[in-house]
Formats: sequence, C-alpha cells, structure tokens
Amino acid sequence: MPVSVGTAFRGHCSVAPQPINVEFGAEPPDPLLGAWVGQTDTIVVQAWFGRAANASGAAGGQPVSVFSITKDGGATWKSMEPPYERNLADGVGFTTKGIFYAAEDQRGHVTMDEGESWGTSVPAPLANQESGNPGWHRLFATDGGEVVVGLVPAEFDGKSGFFMGNVFYSQDQGATFLLTPLPWSEEPTPAIDDTFMALTYVP
Repeated sequence: MPVSVGTAFRGHCSVAPQPINVEFGAEPPDPLLGAWVGQTDTIVVQAWFGRAANASGAAGGQPVSVFSITKDGGATWKSMEPPYERNLADGVGFTTKGIFYAAEDQRGHVTMDEGESWGTSVPAPLANQESGNPGWHRLFATDGGEVVVGLVPAEFDGKSGFFMGNVFYSQDQGATFLLTPLPWSEEPTPAIDDTFMALTYVP
C-alpha cells in the first residue's frame, strides 16, 4: 500500500542528451523542435526526504535518500553511491562522459563510472570570491556535454556587509571551475534574504 514519505523533500532529475534523430531524412528537423529530437532512455535522479514516514505512516522516521540511474526509460533502476553520505545536492547532470554532482558540502564531484568512484572539482570548496563563504543558495546545471555552470547569489553578512555573488563556469565536465563575480557594479541585494533561482540549459 502507498506510504507517505513525509516532508522536507529536495531532489534533482537529469535526462541524458540524445543526438538529432536522422530518420527524418536528409533535411534537418524543424529548428523550432530544438537540437534534441526523440527521447532518451537514460535518466538519473537524486532525492532526499528529510522527514521520512515511520512504520505507522506518520512523519518522523529516519531520512531517506535516493540516487539512481535508469538506461531503459525507468523500467529498471540501478542505485549509485553518492559522493558524500548525506546525498544533498544543488544540481545533478550528465556530461559527455559521466555525471556531475554539486553537493551540499560546497564541492563539485564528478563520476565517470556511475558512482563507483568520484573526483572532486577544483577549487574546493567552490566559494564566493569576495567572502570565501561557499554560500547556501546555490544552483548548478550541465549542458549534457563539456560545460557546467553554477550560480551563487549575492550574500548579506551582518558583520562584514554585502558580498557579490558568483558564476562558476567549467568547460571540462566539472573538473575545474573559473569563478567570476555576477555582472553588476553595485550591490543590489537587500538585507532580508528572499532568494529564488532557476538555472537550466535549453538545447
């Protein structure tokens, strides 16, 4: 029978890109359909339930985490080991040869063997250039190839003032990142934190 998984859910899902479907013939497909035509069967999901249901079905049990990959459109799933125990992510996505995982430990992690082993992005942690603070509102996305982009909004610190946000940019599947300030000359962030972000690639 169905059992509630409780509250405090966080998760990400990424679909592996697929080349243009050449079955349309010599002419390229309608550009309005985008660069990717057809469907792909390879999907990775990551999720963390902070207040899982206990045996009676009420919230209050132990946290539950999921990190799995399917290569047949969801018919079967393989569990993977996340790069750190808590399995909380700020973004998970496919790259040319593997999977990039932006962990809540403020580090980027890369696997080329479906979680059997992990490498750590440089620099580590991926911190705000102005303050050295990794920041708690972060979001990362991949383009399915070589590029990984991350965003950390400007921060407010009551003791030392405002800090500029940063863009994190990688061209080697997340192995190394270039950090640059967000593109504005004056600090626009209010003293009260009310941050919402969305970051995605559109092929």
